Amino acid sequence: MKTFLTACKLTVSEYLSYRTNFILWRLRNFLYLFLYYNFWSAVYTYQKQIGNYNKQEIFFYFIVSFFLSDLVFSSKVFKLAAYINSGLLSKYLIYPVSVFKLVVAEELVDKAFNVIFSIVEVMLFVYLFKIQIFIEFSFYYLIIFLLALISGILLYFFINLSISLLGFWTNSVWAPRFISFIVIQGFSGAFFPLDILPDFLYRVVNALPFSVLIYLPMQIIQNKINFDLAVTKVAIAFVWVFLFYALSSFMWKKGLKNYSAYGL
Repeated sequence: MKTFLTACKLTVSEYLSYRTNFILWRLRNFLYLFLYYNFWSAVYTYQKQIGNYNKQEIFFYFIVSFFLSDLVFSSKVFKLAAYINSGLLSKYLIYPVSVFKLVVAEELVDKAFNVIFSIVEVMLFVYLFKIQIFIEFSFYYLIIFLLALISGILLYFFINLSISLLGFWTNSVWAPRFISFIVIQGFSGAFFPLDILPDFLYRVVNALPFSVLIYLPMQIIQNKINFDLAVTKVAIAFVWVFLFYALSSFMWKKGLKNYSAYGL
């Protein structure tokens, strides 16, 4: 609890120090909602159905996926690469608290901040544009949805952690992190439902681990997938979580053996 409170204070002070950046970031998110709304409104002017989605379903998708994206993709793990490159990692290694406990605590606080502001933005947007949101599914679907969401959060954490740990072998992680973020978001279903893609491309993208992040929980919450298949896909998602956990653990142990605090 003490670690969590310390991380909370550090994160809050960081937001207050760069409040203009934070405000512009949230305005960008609201602008993204507005542009997305106008794009799909224009598309559905001439069509009533695209793939398995009518106009209300696609609006529901982009509103809820926006919220899920803020929850899944908000992350502070990238700071670990900066600690490695600057040599600050040495200081954290001698602390009585594990560096990973601090990173996880900052991650949770950052997600909490994003969720709070995301809820406000979504509610405001839904009110202004009169978008109807109906969520109705059984208790068992709710459980499997939550498991899918948890698997997505964990998977992105370990993918991001693995990329950050490249800092042990390179002085700049910005480029691979930026490219991976674009690729992951594009193939996660954050921008559009993946099943509107051509069949062959959909099968390829759906087989990637990134579809677990947004597309899978959205399929469950919109009742676009039967329960048995949802359970199977969530089980596969946790296999991906384990694989990326194993990869990040290997990279951490291997990197520490070669680590030298040049920045100190």
